Amino acid sequence: MRLAAITAVWKRAELTDLVLAYYAAMRRDLAGRLELEVVVAGSEGAASREMAERHGCHYVEVDNMPLNRKFNAACRAARAVDPDAVMVFGSDSLLSQGFLLRAAERVGDGLYATNQGFQFDLQRWQLGIMEREFLTNPSGNGRTLARTVLNAVDWHPWPQRAYLSHNLDGNSSRKLAARGFVYHNVEPLGEELNLNIRAGENITKRFNFRGALDYEPRPVAILAQRLDFCWLIELLKLREQLWPQRKPYSGYIPLAFTFHRFRRWLRARA
Repeated sequence: MRLAAITAVWKRAELTDLVLAYYAAMRRDLAGRLELEVVVAGSEGAASREMAERHGCHYVEVDNMPLNRKFNAACRAARAVDPDAVMVFGSDSLLSQGFLLRAAERVGDGLYATNQGFQFDLQRWQLGIMEREFLTNPSGNGRTLARTVLNAVDWHPWPQRAYLSHNLDGNSSRKLAARGFVYHNVEPLGEELNLNIRAGENITKRFNFRGALDYEPRPVAILAQRLDFCWLIELLKLREQLWPQRKPYSGYIPLAFTFHRFRRWLRARA
């Protein structure tokens, strides 16, 4: 199966570079099981194009606003790689290999998504989880649309005429529902990862937005169970790069875990 993963990038060069490198590595790891093509919509000319192409991504230049048209442009560009389905991911978000494989297997001729996602405050090294109560409007990160659905909306999953700077998920869900496509195939993450990385945004103990979003704190050790060791190290390096004034904290990754996972990581790549 060929899966096109689309995203839109704007500023946050260091974080975006890490995210695109993550998916470039995933594309190599999944070779033979899933054909993954990454399509990037950027708005900063040569800078964003160079970053995308350096990581083997397809690139399209488009105005940053409105965001609905920017994501539609990415989806239209994905059409050129002839995918069986398109998955949406944020330029500040990491999805696990297992999630991509599961989405590719279960999307069928319709839609697939999860109603759960982790929010990670990189600066404060805090983790929270979100669950959407309205399953017909699931997490935007990881939404997967089959070619059948995309053909029905002319590869414009978001409203094209509107001028949207936020609430892209809800507007897309309503447009698709009007065409008869509803997110019935929505599942919890299980052991997989849907991680949104926030650079300096505080995750409060509990945050509710119109009753739809619910963030609860979780141990950061969860990331150690769902993310390869090398990418945890990359997140630590990025944190130190963005906030060099903060003192390093050795408790981010327990020593025993570090040694154990590092050995496993080396064996897997031997």
